[in-house]
Amino acid sequence: MQVVNTTSAPRDRQLGALAKPRPVFNIDRRCSAAMRRIAAFIEERAEIAKAEITAGFQRARRDRGLPPIMLTGWKHYRLPQHFECPECGGRVCFEVDEWSTATGIPTAGGIRVMCVAEEEELDRAMQADEDPAWEHKHWQSTGWMELIRRVERFCASNVRVETGGA
Repeated sequence: MQVVNTTSAPRDRQLGALAKPRPVFNIDRRCSAAMRRIAAFIEERAEIAKAEITAGFQRARRDRGLPPIMLTGWKHYRLPQHFECPECGGRVCFEVDEWSTATGIPTAGGIRVMCVAEEEELDRAMQADEDPAWEHKHWQSTGWMELIRRVERFCASNVRVETGGA
């Protein structure tokens, strides 16, 4: 009886095809990838911490019976520092155009949000009787929509409009 070795050559070719060498990344590339993962992790943890702080503040305000902010006149109100312009990183302000007469809560879509730099340009242009020179393109940026939604949520839980006749 003759023994034929049929597995040796084809098997070596199969293993050779399967066992491709892994690419070796240099240290800079590995560090860069690690830094991006760390930055994403830190950003995620920071957002979680902000949400916890906000929830804790709301709880404490409710527990102590502190009322929300009351708006009594028409003007631009500046928001806290953690609201930033998505285009220039500056402070942001808002005005309320529409609210519930029963509760005084601003309606979604009834809040106009703008950068403080735009507000100052609008004031300057109105005093000079000129058209404002807008620098921001907030209708073209998704960052503005996210900011507007955040401001609407903030106003719904923290702002009430007081009507003079009520």
